[in-house]
Amino acid sequence: MMQAKNKQQANLLYREILFPTGLCSTMVNEQLTTIHLFTVDLVKKAIKEKSLKPSTDPAYTAFILEGITVLTFLARKQLNLLGSAGQNETDVIQKVVTYYFSSLLTGKEAINHANV
Repeated sequence: MMQAKNKQQANLLYREILFPTGLCSTMVNEQLTTIHLFTVDLVKKAIKEKSLKPSTDPAYTAFILEGITVLTFLARKQLNLLGSAGQNETDVIQKVVTYYFSSLLTGKEAINHANV
């Protein structure tokens, strides 16, 4: 939702990641750190609530999830490659994230997307 609401901010962030100019490096690093720490906290919460396996590394999982999110938004015009033609973009992205996390789930999860 953050990505969809702030497309210009996301575009700037991705542009600076892919083609660094140095002009926004402080802002980009701060944004990436904020996103990473937020995601690590979500993963830790899911581990604590026994939704994710205890062997899950929060930092690595957060980093991979951030990468999936970035690539998904950079390549969102190619989401049809997933066989999702005509499906809602948000639903397809949710399926991608769920697919990744399915190997980490304990079976005791109660995923509530409204709280994320």
